[in-house]
Amino acid sequence: LDNLKRQTIKEFELIYIDTFYENNKKYFDSLNSNLPFIMKHVPLHYNHRYWYDKGYVYISAAKNTGILHADGELLISCDDAEYFPDDLLERYWNHYKSGYYMLGLHKRMRSIDTNEGTISFPIKGEIYINDHRLKNLSKDLHHHKNGSWAFAGTSFSLKDALVLNGYNERMDGCKSLEDCDFGDRLIQLGNSFILDRNGFIYILDH
Repeated sequence: LDNLKRQTIKEFELIYIDTFYENNKKYFDSLNSNLPFIMKHVPLHYNHRYWYDKGYVYISAAKNTGILHADGELLISCDDAEYFPDDLLERYWNHYKSGYYMLGLHKRMRSIDTNEGTISFPIKGEIYINDHRLKNLSKDLHHHKNGSWAFAGTSFSLKDALVLNGYNERMDGCKSLEDCDFGDRLIQLGNSFILDRNGFIYILDH
C-alpha cells in the first residue's frame, strides 16, 4: 500500500482479493480513510477453492474474482510480492491511451535493503534480471502480438476480460500457463501488447 501511495497518478482502485478475508477485514477497514486511492478488500468468490485444500494457489479464481469487482477501464494483474516504481501506473495508462497494452518487465529480488521498514526507489538489494523477453528489445519500445508473453503485470481492458469470461480456471496449478492462455485470447480479440524498457516490476522471489 505504501508503494501504491507514491504513484504519480491517483485515480485508480486497488482490488485486494484475500483468502483470509474474515481474519483481515477489520485491519483493511481501518486503512481506507488514509489512502489517496480507492481500495476494495474482497473475499475469494465462494465458488473458488482455497490454496491449502490442494496445496497450490487458485490464482485464476482470484483474478476472476477481481474482474467481477472492477469498475475501471484498464486492469493490471499483480500480487503482493510485487513493487511498482512510482511512475509505473502512469506508463500503463499512457500506452493504453496510445492503443497498446503494456506488459510489465520483471526484475527479481532475492533480498531487499529497507529503510526503517519502508521501500523506496531505486530499490537496493540482491536484484537480478531473468526476463527472457528483454532480448527482443532492440530499442526502448517493442510492439508485438505474442500472447504467451503475458505474465504478472499484464494489462487489459475490463470489457475484453468480460467478453473472454476471464481466466481459464481449469489451468490453475499450471504455473504461468493461465497467463499465457489469457494473453493468447486477448490477441485473438485484436489487442496489441507493448514492452517498455523502463516499465519494470520488482518481484520478490517466492
